Amino acid sequence: MGRHDQELAALGLDFESDGDAWQPTPHGRFMAAVLAEHPELARDLDVLELGAGVAIHTVVLHRMGARSITATEHERDLLDVARANFERHFPGAGNVR
Repeated sequence: MGRHDQELAALGLDFESDGDAWQPTPHGRFMAAVLAEHPELARDLDVLELGAGVAIHTVVLHRMGARSITATEHERDLLDVARANFERHFPGAGNVR
């Protein structure tokens, strides 16, 4: 397990669910680790995420204190996975459409 994987594990992110549905790419894990190391990049900000993928960044941004997050994804099936992953980490967190 690399340094960035350890940092993500410390956040309590669950990378295994429903087969391979929650498998962020290596660059996605790296970006999430960078965000986790620098919460000031998201704290109290409104964030627009283009291409949410499986929602790893959405989850980290929420944990880092973003005021609001608008996450987009052009693939409908992947958007459903992103929504489910976010809701799994934050049940009842608010307006997830």
